[in-house]
Amino acid sequence: MAVKKEPTIALDSVALTPVTVILGAEGALVDRAVNTLKKKAADAGFGAEVEERVLSGYQKGQLNQWVSPSLFQESKTILLEGAEAAPPQFTEDLEEYLADPLPEVLIILRHRGGNANRKIVQLLDKKKARFVICTELKRDSDKVALIQEEVRASGARMSAAAAQELVSASGKDLYELLGVTRQLLSDHGGGVTEEHVRDHFAGRIEASGFEVAAAIANRQGPRALLLARRAFASKVDPVPIVAVLGMKMRELAKVKSSASPRDLGMPNWKLQQILKEARQWDEESIGEAICLVALADEDVKGGSRDPYGAVEKCIIAISRLKTRS
Repeated sequence: MAVKKEPTIALDSVALTPVTVILGAEGALVDRAVNTLKKKAADAGFGAEVEERVLSGYQKGQLNQWVSPSLFQESKTILLEGAEAAPPQFTEDLEEYLADPLPEVLIILRHRGGNANRKIVQLLDKKKARFVICTELKRDSDKVALIQEEVRASGARMSAAAAQELVSASGKDLYELLGVTRQLLSDHGGGVTEEHVRDHFAGRIEASGFEVAAAIANRQGPRALLLARRAFASKVDPVPIVAVLGMKMRELAKVKSSASPRDLGMPNWKLQQILKEARQWDEESIGEAICLVALADEDVKGGSRDPYGAVEKCIIAISRLKTRS
């Protein structure tokens, strides 16, 4: 499949073609793409109403029926769902239609990606259809870029630090990430800051394992202990807190021991954050902290009758480690 795999984040630059393809299964990005393309189609004169069809039960010749203009409608947009499950007859009809597409009809085609029915994707790629890629955003830098694009499109402002804070707070759920972004822009369109993000999430952010780990990395032992206890009060399992704490200490170790930290492949904003934290540690204290986390990991996974106490004991012990340089 020759279609590029990088997710399409900037939608303003997507030009409408007779068939515009939304490729991928990341729901939040798919919904965003569908809504944007519908608006583009309406702005281009294809009408605000969108006909929706499902392709799984497609029968020969139906495409010609769908694209045919009605008595009172000069142009229209058709959303075709489930191209990955369409029978071969649809691919045949689509190829025939693309030989002479109707200028007054815009087709938005949904395909979940993967290898299912990839002949349709290959055909549309060959015919120079425009693709909007909606695959998973695996890198935090891509999520930050998504937020920044939403901010730019709305005409509002958000600091880079606030966008990074928002990504850390929302985790992997893009629906939440986009929803909170839009809410913050609505509430603080003049300029969203880190404080606005923190206020929005209130205690929930502070009760996360990431905040506990950040407090430890910044040598804020009492704060880390308080955040851990808040997390436990909110029914947060101790296992992920220890896992995140271990990840943070390993990141510090990598940066501290690397002659060229920029070669580690971290996003620049994250690298700068860890470099700042690493200045407060030496390699020996990081090594001791990793050993303490390993002991806590064993305790929270069945080695102790009091896993919550084991986490607190780990936090206290790490906070007492001295930096020797």
